[in-house]
Amino acid sequence: MAQVEIIPLFPPAEPIDLKGAFDNDPPIHEAVAIHILGKARVNYYGYVFQNGRVYEHFVSPRHRGTITWKNSLSNYLKKKVVRIDSPVISIAHGWYDNYYHFTLEVLVKVFLLKDYLNEATIIFPAKTSEFHRKWFDIIGLKNIRYIAENEVVVSPKVISCNFPNRDLNHHHLITPLFRKWIIEQSQKRGFLEVAQFPSKLFIDREKAAYRKIINHEEIKQVITDAEIPMLNLEELTLEEQINALYFAKHVSFVHGAGLTNILFCNPETRIFDFCHTNFNQHCFYKLSVPLKLDYQLIKCDGNDVHELPGYCDLFLPLNSVREIIK
Repeated sequence: MAQVEIIPLFPPAEPIDLKGAFDNDPPIHEAVAIHILGKARVNYYGYVFQNGRVYEHFVSPRHRGTITWKNSLSNYLKKKVVRIDSPVISIAHGWYDNYYHFTLEVLVKVFLLKDYLNEATIIFPAKTSEFHRKWFDIIGLKNIRYIAENEVVVSPKVISCNFPNRDLNHHHLITPLFRKWIIEQSQKRGFLEVAQFPSKLFIDREKAAYRKIINHEEIKQVITDAEIPMLNLEELTLEEQINALYFAKHVSFVHGAGLTNILFCNPETRIFDFCHTNFNQHCFYKLSVPLKLDYQLIKCDGNDVHELPGYCDLFLPLNSVREIIK
């Protein structure tokens, strides 16, 4: 096997006390380190292959062991080879097209590898969404080589690290540093100079495909009477979303990817997460702890339109909403 240079970065994350709650995604404790490989190849989903085998240090823990020998072989025999003579950086994974996983897993890799950005080319899937392009613009990432699913990059040096926010858990040291870096990049772009929204907000999911509010009209009237903006994040630019949450002091969410944006909140911001009573997912509480946010989960009844509670619509209790927003 070619030589591997290992640069230790951070110790394993400290466990977060869920106070007896069942955890769908128990943490995987491992130290975070950059690995620099000699000649290797990178495919569409960021997998790195060396000497015919996937290099699993760079693979998200839940995806480790999923690459078969046939998959590995296809990256040598069935892919169009793109040769890059300079170092390359792998950051993507199979869920790169999800806003939560991209922001809190893929972008964190960019942060940890930032000292190599000037000397290396980022390898990333060609199929991107608006939020990918906006994020790359905000953090000033320009040297990107977009590749198709039938392509594989071959380089004399491949640089990456393991995923520090593993399986919907958040590193107690890295997450606050990552947030600080994101806020610094946002301030450089000039869209955090003045608040564009009130400090108390309600984040709706009216435009979403699922997990909507069943009693939406009642809730909308309560929120309107309280003179609180009822925002759909789909209608805001990423810059506006960052601005809204950065200056917020009190934010209510219908559980969903929009809660990713509590990353931008300042310590002690009050966060209320309305979630289906049978949905045992604690990723946003785990995000709130290292960020020192005042997070509260409100369990709600819902319908059964899907076998998974996370996709079912919610009935928000009026009395709880009134109490929270007063």
